Amino acid sequence: MDHKNLDSNIIFNVFNDMCCFVITDEIGRYLYANRAWTQTMGIDFEDDNIHGRFVNEIIKDTKIGQALKEDRTISGYSTITTCRGKEKRAFSIYNPIHDSSGKIIAGAIIAIITGENENDVDKLIGELNFYKQELSKLSGAKYHIDNIIGASAAIKRLQEEIRRASKSNSTVLIFGETGSGKELVAHSIHALSSRRNKSFIKVNCANIPHELMESEFFGYEGGAFTSADKRGKIGKFEQADKGSIFLDEINQLSYDLQPKLLRVMQEREFERIGGTKNINIDVRFIAATNIPLHEMVKNNQFRADLYYRLNVVPIHVPPLRERREDIPLLIDDISKKLDGEIGIPVDEIPQEIKDKLMNLDYQWPGNVRELQNVIEWAINMSYGEPMKWSHFNQYFSLKTGADETKEMGLGSLELIEKDLVSRALLKHKTKTAAAAALGISRTMLYKKIKKFNL
Repeated sequence: MDHKNLDSNIIFNVFNDMCCFVITDEIGRYLYANRAWTQTMGIDFEDDNIHGRFVNEIIKDTKIGQALKEDRTISGYSTITTCRGKEKRAFSIYNPIHDSSGKIIAGAIIAIITGENENDVDKLIGELNFYKQELSKLSGAKYHIDNIIGASAAIKRLQEEIRRASKSNSTVLIFGETGSGKELVAHSIHALSSRRNKSFIKVNCANIPHELMESEFFGYEGGAFTSADKRGKIGKFEQADKGSIFLDEINQLSYDLQPKLLRVMQEREFERIGGTKNINIDVRFIAATNIPLHEMVKNNQFRADLYYRLNVVPIHVPPLRERREDIPLLIDDISKKLDGEIGIPVDEIPQEIKDKLMNLDYQWPGNVRELQNVIEWAINMSYGEPMKWSHFNQYFSLKTGADETKEMGLGSLELIEKDLVSRALLKHKTKTAAAAALGISRTMLYKKIKKFNL
């Protein structure tokens, strides 16, 4: 289907015949409903005293309250029960309405009733979802708070901290171990904030060569240095203007660039390299680290003044070992994502295996990312066979073998590592599977192959 060439007559007819349109106040009470709504519900808006009543008194599974509370658009299927007790299926869109200052002043609900024109409705829903995805790409936030999977107390606490942080423009410092989900938190804060329709610029401080860091952040004027583009370049700060900038692995930021970042955060202005004009920006700063910055400050590896400027709203992402009860939910989510991505059929993982993984005496040093590696490993091991614990246990056997060598001398560690890599390569047909077995990326595996001349 070509989404962009959808017949406009279909859209008009579907909205005209099947769209219920409702306006609420800022806390979800009815202010207005169109004729299609009154006809569908069999209720007279004025005579039946609907005005001023909460929507959830009439439509039990409405999401308008959630959309207003979380300040975001929510869409999906729901069931409308009319006053005569008849159930109708609808695709509903719940959207907050803001004034010029960004304050929520009302809510809007569009409910597309399915029925005789089911195919037309599906086409329209496809069109709406397409443009929703395109808007999400433009805003830059790929993830939302719904992507943070879990029902544990630790995750509920984290989600509440994210919602609170999203309400202001204060700088956020996210701390969490490798693979725990710090990037999800950063995206979620932006996606829930008043800046959600503006840019979300991610900068991984560990991936930028030291000599290029300043030009990446500040940009440069044409001809500013020998290899500079004649047209100049816009830096990350300018790209993030009116939006958010996410400084991942901020602990890797070079020491000599730290005071320059501090100045930008304090003054909200900077100059391009080779430039003479101050550029003013309106940016929300979000940073993440997997090493406690206060420890780096003690060791003179990180500036104290920048640390205090960053650590305004601290958020701690719990490691997987502290929320083991979330592992079954995470397994389901990971399995869905892998299905169709890795070219192997992904069968449902039995509950007994989920329970074993949840109760396993293992510390999960790689956190959720490592859990995904374990799931992908087992899928590769089973390859069409019914999933068994033995498919998972091979991964932990490799890990245990490595753990048993902890008391050996430091001179033996490289030999042990070489042996583990060699065994993984011999055992698995692809380097992807070997990397998954070792709990490392393919890039890291290639580095080790080169290191050990394998």
